[in-house]
Parts: sequence; structure tokens; C-alpha cells
Amino acid sequence: MLDWLRAPAKGFGRNDIQMMQSRITELQSLGADRLALPNLTVGRIRLHAVRIARQKAATLSRLTEPRRTVEIGCWLRLQLLEATDAVLMQTGRRIGQLWSQARNTVEERALNELKLYRSSLGIMIGALDDRQMIDAEFRQVALRAMQPLRSLPATKGKVAAIRVQMSEAPSRLRALMQQVCTLPIDVAAAHPLQQALETLASKYSKRQTDLMEWECEPFLRSPSGAAILGGNPGQRFAAFEVATAMLLKRALRNGSASSRHSVHHRSIADQLMPAITWANSRAQALRNNGWPTTIEAYLRRFQEPLALRMEMLGEAIADGEIGIANDRFQVPRLSAAPKDPAVDETRSALFGQIGDVQLPAVMVSVDCSTGFSSVLLGRAPTRPAELEVLYAALLALGTEKTAADMARMLDGVSDDRIEMMMRTLEENAQFRAASDRVAASMLANPITRLWGSGIAGSADMMSMDATRHLWLARIEPRRRTPAVGTYTHVVDQWAIIYDQPVLLNLRQAGVAIEGALNQKVCELQRLAVDTHGFTHFAMAAAKLLGFDLAPRLADLATRKLYLPDGVAVPQTLEPMVVRVKVSRLAKEGWDSLLHVIMSLKTGHSSAATIIDRHGSAARGTATYEAGTLVGKVLRSLFLLDYLVKPDFRREVHRNLSQGESVHQLQRAILAGRIEAKHGRKHSEIVAVSGALTLLTNIVMAWKTAAMQEVVDARPGRYPPEYLAHVAPVAVRHSNMHGKLHFPIRERGHPRKAATP
Repeated sequence: MLDWLRAPAKGFGRNDIQMMQSRITELQSLGADRLALPNLTVGRIRLHAVRIARQKAATLSRLTEPRRTVEIGCWLRLQLLEATDAVLMQTGRRIGQLWSQARNTVEERALNELKLYRSSLGIMIGALDDRQMIDAEFRQVALRAMQPLRSLPATKGKVAAIRVQMSEAPSRLRALMQQVCTLPIDVAAAHPLQQALETLASKYSKRQTDLMEWECEPFLRSPSGAAILGGNPGQRFAAFEVATAMLLKRALRNGSASSRHSVHHRSIADQLMPAITWANSRAQALRNNGWPTTIEAYLRRFQEPLALRMEMLGEAIADGEIGIANDRFQVPRLSAAPKDPAVDETRSALFGQIGDVQLPAVMVSVDCSTGFSSVLLGRAPTRPAELEVLYAALLALGTEKTAADMARMLDGVSDDRIEMMMRTLEENAQFRAASDRVAASMLANPITRLWGSGIAGSADMMSMDATRHLWLARIEPRRRTPAVGTYTHVVDQWAIIYDQPVLLNLRQAGVAIEGALNQKVCELQRLAVDTHGFTHFAMAAAKLLGFDLAPRLADLATRKLYLPDGVAVPQTLEPMVVRVKVSRLAKEGWDSLLHVIMSLKTGHSSAATIIDRHGSAARGTATYEAGTLVGKVLRSLFLLDYLVKPDFRREVHRNLSQGESVHQLQRAILAGRIEAKHGRKHSEIVAVSGALTLLTNIVMAWKTAAMQEVVDARPGRYPPEYLAHVAPVAVRHSNMHGKLHFPIRERGHPRKAATP
């Protein structure tokens, strides 16, 4: 049973969801839902549960009390939390899959209808061009051409057509909704989803498919209302199921549907600072952070900067630096910086002095100076053989090679030992601490101050190829292959300061803010992101947290400027301006917005979860409206700077280009794809992302130290203005693959490295 309970989810089909529900039921029968651990964070529960995760069932009786009871209780509780999160995620993915299948059917049908229209239109055009055809013949041709179009259904909106398509094939969705009715979901009594789920549960238990009009009340005023009230009883019930499923998916995104026995799907109130604590500390928080008591007072701070930049933009338009045509900005492309041959010569001379190097030698050298192996193990390594296994396991996780692959590349080490060390590293979960130590060592070199200020950075996602059997994987849009993302934060001095795994095709604003907030390497003041890492709510959250979000926006030409009343606007810019009003809902949401921000500052909440909960699915809530209003004004201020300051625009692009260059180095290190064996659990994906980040920082730290050594050996030989353009991300001089030999004995035991 122990192995069955801790096995990860394999997919999000009906049987997979049923399997996770069975585990939840078994865990509840063991009392996991009744364990009250109010003072233990999830991280502490996970720490106590690690030992049980490593044990075989036969050895549990050998553990001593009270440690055994504490660890088994924490393990059961953690399994329940993770199983609940998994089943809710499976449900959301399954609904999304059914929607996608229906959408594909609708799009294919629309394409076929378009072909019919074109065929009929071609026949009509041919008849019109035939001057010999008499009226009677033309009428017969027109009737034949129009005949295939008579049977086509009335035109609907695409969303409505997808809903109808889902309701016309209800069996798979009905099977899913029957499972949903037994899930441990908490919904407010007044929420339409609660009544809809109760109605479905009652109908399923009685094997009925007819609906009374009063039972359709949750959706009468929604776009689904007409479909639910029309048609025969079976069609109405199927439409009701579709509406409930889509409402459930939305509620899981915005937090309206939650579960008290989960990590990522707890209610928003449970994830924030307790209300009584916020009430007692509110006045001091406002004083310490300089926050006003009203949203109007906060927005007034930006009136003068906005007015000044609007004046600058008007002058830029008058001078022809920026144009406006058809209510669109015309922004000239930034010209490429001229290439200086001296930079290439400096780079070649510098790396020529450094020479070629093998990755194992790099790892040993950096470990000797930083002691990252001690961080990964939680203790000093005992002997060189243990270090060899550790390095091999780190490479296996970070390059997505199997333990057997690594054993074939390294003499005298079995794949079983490597596999065991991989599990140990995954359970210890110290990749970020080890990576931070390596990054700090890298940034201590004076040469890094030539590369950047250390207060700006970028955040972007890199996709890691995965097997199609990995249910956390999604299709990468460009290459159309399954992949999982790793979201990295790169300071402008090149080091990776934070990483976390993410799902593809989702907004990344939450993880962007989480990384900037939780990283411990530097003091970030500005974070450059692409469009996926930006929302208006996230823009406001970042500013209130103490740093600026600098998005490289798609469709820049069509972006509007959201300005409050009182900001003068030149007449030429009137078409590009939208005046914003502070609504009653936004006024009411200001205090709750500050409550959210303070909860993020104090570590009560995960920014990734909270920002995601306040995405577009939360539209209409007070907190969302307040944050979005502030974010629109802040985005307008940023856009004005972006338009009128070419140097600022170039700096944002340079920060993002640095992140993309680091991703190229990561791709050179990452040799394989994530397989289902090491990628079904969130902790396993975290280990892969963390190991890849650590290896990347190790390579960059070694190159930075080597560059510094060469520069110090010949003062004046390498001018600083040229060194500023030589980055530690080149892969040509480093061999990442092949037969492994770790020169531990030659270079000295890394356990002797100074501890911080």
C-alpha cells in the first residue's frame, strides 16, 4: 500500500482520475484529513515526511517513537495534499482537453463550410460570366449551387458552437462530471457552481436527465442560458453539464473553488495573512511602505510623471521620431549596435588563454571553491567515491540522461548508486541553495561589474523536451512537441538567481514576481519580461512589492495609454488615450489589494499562486479591479518611457537577450528529454530544473573566474570597454558530453572548501 499511495499520477484520463480519487479515499480512511497541524508549514511537513518517503514498508516498524508517529502523520498529510492538488489539476486538464477536441471539430467543420461557400460562389460567378445563359438556365444553376448551403446550421459564435459540440457528444464529459461530484471541493453556498454541482449530483444519483426551469437558475443570465432552456430534455441536460464544467474550470483558476486539503488549491483567504493579523498591523504596514489609505491618493503620485512624459511624447511625434497612423503607434526599430572588431579579438584572445575544458573538471574546480556538494548533501562529503556518485547524479538530473547512461560514461560506479543519489538529491531539495552559493561566488569577481549594475534582470521561460506520456507536459507552440518549461531569472551580470518549473501555454506573471521576490542573490529593482510574464495586476503587485516590471509588449503599436483625469493630453495623442475612472469596486478593493501584497512580503502566500488567482478569471472582484486599475496606469507610465527613451528600450531588450543567451547554454547542457520515470511528480520536475540551473551557474562561474584570472595576470591587456561585451556563456570551449573523469584527487577534496 505504501508504494501505491506514493505513486505519482500517470495522466488525466477517466481511469487516472479515478485512481487518484481512490487514493484520497484511502488516505481519508487513515485519518490524513483529520490531522490538525496548524503551526506546521507545508515545507516543514515535507521535511518530516522525507524519511518515510525513503523507507520500505517492512522497515517502518523499526523506527522509534515519537518520531515514527510524527513522520508517518506528516507523510500521510503530505500525500493527501499532493493527491488533492493532482486530482484537481487532472480535472482542469481533462475539461481543457474536451474543450480543445470540440474546438478542433468546430474549426474543421467551419473549414468544410467555407469550402462549400467557395464552391457555390465559384459556380455562381461562372454563371454570371456566361453571357449566353438565359434567365431560366441561370436560375437552375443558382438553385443547384445553393442546394448544399440550405442544410448548413445557423451561424453561431465560435464559443457557442464549441459548447454545442461538447453537448452533442456528452458521454465523456458526463463521466468526468460524475467524478467531479465526489471531489473534495469547497465552494461558497451562494456561488452558482455550488447549486449546479448539487443539481448534477442529485440527477446522477437518480439517473435522471430532465431539468426543471428553476434548476437552471445558475446559468439563466449567462451565455449558456439559451442552450440550456432550448432543445429536448437530453440536450438541455448536456448543455447544463457543459456550462457547469466550464464554470468549474474558471472557479479553480480564480480560487472560487478550493480545497482545504491541498497546497495550491486552498482558498485565497487561507493563503493570505490572517485577517486579524492584517487588521492589527495595517497601520504600521502603510507607514513602513509609504502606502496611502486610498487608491485615489496612490494614483495621484503618477499624475506629474505622466504629464511630463506625455509632453515628451508629443515632442517626439512632432520631431518625427515616433509616428501615429490609423490610431496606431509607429515605433522605429532600434538600430543594431555597430560591431567592433576589437571586441572579437579580445574575446578570442581571452578564451585562447583559458583554453578548452571538460565539464567534470569544471564541476570539481567550482566545488573546491564553493562547496556546493556539501549544500546538496546537507553535510560534508565523506570520500571521493561519494563525490563521483554525487556529480554523476547531478549530471543525470541536469542533462536528462538516465542513471544507466551515466554509469556507462563513468568507470567504477553502478547505475543503482547513481539512481539512489538522484533520489536523495531530489528529496533534499537543496538545488536552489547550492545554486545561490555558486552565483554569489561568480558575482564576487570584479569583472561582473563591467557586465551590468546588478539591480536589473530578466525572466523568461525555456522549454525542456519531454515524452508525450508525461501528463504535466504540454505542446510547445513553435515546434509542436511535448515540453515542460523552466522559468529562470537572470541578473544583468549573467548569473541565474532563481528558477522554477512551469507549465507551458499559461501566463507567467506570477512566477516572474515570485522569483524576483524570493531570490536572495541581489537587490533587483527592475525585471524585464516578455508579454507572457505581464498582466496589469502583476504590474501593480510588482510596484507595491518594491520593484518595476518592464515588459517587452507584443502588438506595441495598438497599445493604449490609460490615464487618470488631470493629465493633459496633446490633441495628436487623443486617439491613443483611454481615460480611467476609479470605480466603486476598485475603491473597495484597495485595502484587500494591500492585504495581498503584505501577505506576499511576509511569506504567507506564494506569488505564483496568488497572481494566477487574480488573472482574467477573477474579473469582477474588488481586489482584481483595484490591482488592474493601478496596473494600467503603471503600464502606461512604462510605455511612455519605453517610447520616448531609446536607451531605456535598448536596455530592456539587452536584459532579455541575456536571458536568451543563458538559455542557449542550458540547451547545450541539457542533452535529452524528460521521461515519465522522472517527471510525473512536481518534486521531480523541480529537481530537473534545479539541477540544470546549478550546472549552468557552475559553467558560468568557472568561466568568470577563469576570465578574471587572465585579466588580473595581465593588467591593461584587456580594456574594460571590450570586456563588457564578453559573456561567460560561450560553449565552444567546453565539452559537455563524452566519457567522464572527475579529477577529485588531483585537485584536492572539495570537502575542504571553506564553508560560508
